[in-house]
Amino acid sequence: MNKGKEGARFEFPNSLIRYAGTVRCMFRLQFRQTQGFLDTIAKQVPELTVPCYSQINRRFNKLYVKIQPKQTADNKELVIAFDGSGLSVTNRGE
Repeated sequence: MNKGKEGARFEFPNSLIRYAGTVRCMFRLQFRQTQGFLDTIAKQVPELTVPCYSQINRRFNKLYVKIQPKQTADNKELVIAFDGSGLSVTNRGE
């Protein structure tokens, strides 16, 4: 990972950053909470050093994520649409 890299060397592997990002997304944690989660694991695994929240943020946002498209049972492409605006389509639950 550090081969041919200019500047400071990476102290934490991409696998740790990817794990932290996965935990963050699964449990909908903030980056500081993710760091706390890793700190708790580090208490059980003494050789594990934990990156600070800003380093988790920077490295996670720079990771390349390849999404494999899935096929439906009838071999058609699966199309997913989502609305990230935060606007409610219905009035249920208000």
